[in-house]
Amino acid sequence: MARILIFFSLGMAILTTGIALSNRLTIGDVSFSAQVSTIIDGDTFTVIQQQKKSVIRLYGVDCPEKAQPYGKQASQAAKALLCGKVVGIDPVDTDKYGRTVAIVRLADGATIQDRLVESGAAWVFDHFCRKPVCMQWKHKEKTARQAQKGLWGDDKPTPPWQWRAGHK
Repeated sequence: MARILIFFSLGMAILTTGIALSNRLTIGDVSFSAQVSTIIDGDTFTVIQQQKKSVIRLYGVDCPEKAQPYGKQASQAAKALLCGKVVGIDPVDTDKYGRTVAIVRLADGATIQDRLVESGAAWVFDHFCRKPVCMQWKHKEKTARQAQKGLWGDDKPTPPWQWRAGHK
């Protein structure tokens, strides 16, 4: 009986998320739900939907690169939050690598961006973050910075976009 209740609750959460997301259109792409299969790094992962794999890049945030300080921890945070889970994908754009850039919603309604920024695993990527939700993420980033959470425990953490520019 308990197992049935768990599956029913999970199904309802997925259904509710899917219905809420399916009512929105963005840049010609319809929101969808998919299962996360592989974490590439803190802000990039693959999903499977209808037996098709897609690469998703998180909109508006940038996690440290794997070889950068706190990069492995950011990847582990994303893995703990996403791997094997069904998430809502709200496409915003397609990047130059053909990845879907998206806001990604967890079963509880929060975004993965919320979780990564508030835990100190990601920066808000001001250059690309233009939606109203970016202001909420900036507030969460400021709070994490003040509390010295995650990467903010370092005196002067290097933003990934600056780190990448120096490591080409």
